[in-house]
Amino acid sequence: MTAFLLGPEGRGQIAFVLAASNIIGALGFSSLHVGVLKEVSEGNELAPRVGLSMAARISFGIFIASVVWSGFLLATDHADTAALVLVTGMGAALVVLNLFILRACQALGDDEGFKRGWLIQGLMMVFPGIPILLVFPTVTPFLVVWLSSLFASALYVFRRRTWFAPEYHGAQRRRLLSHSLRAHAGTVGTQVLNRLPVVALGVTAPPATVGVYSVAAPISELTWLISEAFSLLAFRKAVADRQQKRDRDRTLHALHVWMTTVSAAVIAVGVVTLFPYILPTFPEVPLLVLILLPGVLVQGHARVAMSRVTGRGGVNASSRIGIISGVLSLTFFPVAAAWGAIGVATAASVLFGLQGIGVLLVDRQLARREWGS
Repeated sequence: MTAFLLGPEGRGQIAFVLAASNIIGALGFSSLHVGVLKEVSEGNELAPRVGLSMAARISFGIFIASVVWSGFLLATDHADTAALVLVTGMGAALVVLNLFILRACQALGDDEGFKRGWLIQGLMMVFPGIPILLVFPTVTPFLVVWLSSLFASALYVFRRRTWFAPEYHGAQRRRLLSHSLRAHAGTVGTQVLNRLPVVALGVTAPPATVGVYSVAAPISELTWLISEAFSLLAFRKAVADRQQKRDRDRTLHALHVWMTTVSAAVIAVGVVTLFPYILPTFPEVPLLVLILLPGVLVQGHARVAMSRVTGRGGVNASSRIGIISGVLSLTFFPVAAAWGAIGVATAASVLFGLQGIGVLLVDRQLARREWGS
């Protein structure tokens, strides 16, 4: 809908701000909920308060940095860039708080609050986001709705909780951060690899090019909806018997391969036959989707495998994978500058595939240890 109402350039501006904010916010978030859960499981009832304090400080630091940077740009007659930096910084600051509150809520057992928080955020993007765009077809109102949705969902979930104790100690903060950062390296690298292509295009290509890619990427990534469901199944440890674990993993893998392959074929046929009639102002999208699909498919299998790796306690392995993924993602900047959207799509497909193969190999190694074969 944003692409339809705003065209390639407007869609590109929105996509860049959202991608940049989410990357910065994900980096700053530091997976603090992991440390909170570990501390609470060891009897530290103050841990949620510690985590919230740390998330708030990180969020405030990001916001202040964006204000200073945008003020410098404004003083040097770069008003448009200054506004972009400020909105991105505000978004990143809210993403940090939003991620911590919702993830901590989920980790500590409030599944209902977690689901409702995400539902509030999603509904606000559609209502009033789309009606406002129909009346005011510009980028700014939609970004205001997006910022409001982050704040509203975090506030709702926060108000549900009563586990924020009144005080904490510095030693608890350091221990919690240590637990969190070990797990964070494994997840943030993959997030950066998935989201950095839009940012790389945003700093090297016109907004219209960003807009085209930002439509193609989520279409190709629709298969990840299936992969995310299988990731939750793969993480479960309900089966204790070794042979039953092996049979379950093999059954889930076969079913996941079949479902994602069929969905990818449906996406490919649909985008080639129907998309030119839905958004004729984005003629490059079908080609980009076809380029992205192979890598996206492998990455989907890697997501399921990563859940198994985490479930088997492979924290060090997942951390190495995350660091390698983050380093590989830097390739997008020179590729975007040289070959634009098609180059980035090709690089993304290749890097998704390479990272996915690495994850699958690690998963296979850990599985052999677990199964004793």
